[in-house]
Amino acid sequence: MTRFNLHDARWRLPLLELLTNGVLPKRHSIRALIEELSKLRWVTLSRREASLVPAKECSLLAMLDNDWPQWREHSFKLDGVFSEERLRQVSRQGEGSLDLLSRLVAGRVYNTKTISALIGSHSKSRSLLPEVTVVSDFAARIRPNKGLLISNEKGISYSACELAKLQGELLICERAIGRGLTFCGMLPRVVLAIENPAVFADIQLPEDFMALLTSGNNPVQICEIVSLLPESTPTYWFGDLDFEGISIRRSFIRMCNGRAAAAIPPFWDEYLKEYGCQAEGSWAGFDASGEPELVATLIRQKLWLEQEPLVLDPRLLRWLESLE
Repeated sequence: MTRFNLHDARWRLPLLELLTNGVLPKRHSIRALIEELSKLRWVTLSRREASLVPAKECSLLAMLDNDWPQWREHSFKLDGVFSEERLRQVSRQGEGSLDLLSRLVAGRVYNTKTISALIGSHSKSRSLLPEVTVVSDFAARIRPNKGLLISNEKGISYSACELAKLQGELLICERAIGRGLTFCGMLPRVVLAIENPAVFADIQLPEDFMALLTSGNNPVQICEIVSLLPESTPTYWFGDLDFEGISIRRSFIRMCNGRAAAAIPPFWDEYLKEYGCQAEGSWAGFDASGEPELVATLIRQKLWLEQEPLVLDPRLLRWLESLE
């Protein structure tokens, strides 16, 4: 009987995939296996895949039964997810002290990387979990407005500005939000989401503004912070005028269900001559629909503008105060 090294997941998974689906997409990592199966006339080849010859299904079943007796049980648990991490996880189940999945405590919160290490990243794998909450553990960096309070799940309030003085800025973690953290006291008149750390640290803000640093987090996470405030709170995105910055801003506005807008100072065009940076083709394929004329000018001149120089412009504070 022809044998493959079925103790190696590189062979186990493709053979199970072939048996389950009847076809095996061609991949560089399994090229040798497909060539061997073709020599045996167990598969027919097309440009993109290898198809199991129906008359050879019994041969494949016999080989699996002989070399990997547990394959049926594992195939059921894999549930169509033929990944090495999923195979490792289902293989570990029931193996005593290293059956770590059984040690997850229902109702607890776990980091997504902890869970992925146990069951893999495929969404179907989540069906193997007990009732747990999975979080990314993002931490939002905030410059709070004057008079803002933070209330925990027990209703105890703290001064956001005093905490910011102690830490240098206010840090809000995802697990605290999950436990019921809320904003209270004097809420911000305007929220300003800032793309770059230097601007977040150096910009002079009106006292009734809350600033959120978006660098290091994605738009969904920042929108979680915004969602703690009344929907009527004006929210703006202030970032670089380049392909990436505008794309992130558009995602942010979309994630906030349209309740946010771009913060583009009307005097920013004066920075083109001295502070315009060469775009080097990074605008290729960019759709400027709905953008101000300044963006169209940047595209024509193959330039982009970084936001850092603006923090030293005395007009910026006055312009921010006019936002509503």
